[in-house]
Amino acid sequence: NAVFSYGEGTAVTLRDSVIETSGNCSGGIMTTGGAVMNAENLNITTSGNSSAAIRSDRGGGTVTVTGGTYYTEGKGSPVIYSTADITVNDAVLTSTASQGVVVEGKNSVTLNNVELTADNNTKNSGKSEYYQAVMIYQSMSGDAAEGLSAFSMNGGSLTNLNGDIFFVNNTVTDISLNNAVIMNEDENGVFLRAAAAGWGSEGSNGGQVTLTASNQKIDGDILADSV
Repeated sequence: NAVFSYGEGTAVTLRDSVIETSGNCSGGIMTTGGAVMNAENLNITTSGNSSAAIRSDRGGGTVTVTGGTYYTEGKGSPVIYSTADITVNDAVLTSTASQGVVVEGKNSVTLNNVELTADNNTKNSGKSEYYQAVMIYQSMSGDAAEGLSAFSMNGGSLTNLNGDIFFVNNTVTDISLNNAVIMNEDENGVFLRAAAAGWGSEGSNGGQVTLTASNQKIDGDILADSV
């Protein structure tokens, strides 16, 4: 990873910087073990697989990003991969092969006045047949504690080029949407899919969602499978 923050009591602040990574598993900014990451006006581009621009891993932490542009090209490389509490303000986020945002386990992502474009067109595993802009799940790998996760979007825009807008699997989550422009350019995609996939125990690995919308247009179906 380009910049790595690990451990409680550790804090990293970055401002007005350009970060480019090209290897696999090479995130732009990485936060783990309860550390703090503060980023302002960064320009991050990653081209490798499993290389989120804003990334966290085991032990999580707190990440605050304000301003800047964040762009990913690789398979399994969302702009944000959250096993932490991540807030992004007034930024432009673009993924060209993966989800725009992934939240795993008892963690959160909050987007405030963010412009997010996602084109999830490659598979990082065969555990789900669906493509989506935002995936909220629990992998059971030990990287993220089990529990209530959250995704919030206040203002801004989300444009999805392939598949569904939201996919929730093997976890419980709160999704809160307030005055965001949400557009799905895939006419076969749905707005929200809560369904089983290859993570968790068969028969008990569906998605449980509380969706709260305020001053919000919702266009598309909401589907829940039998699990």
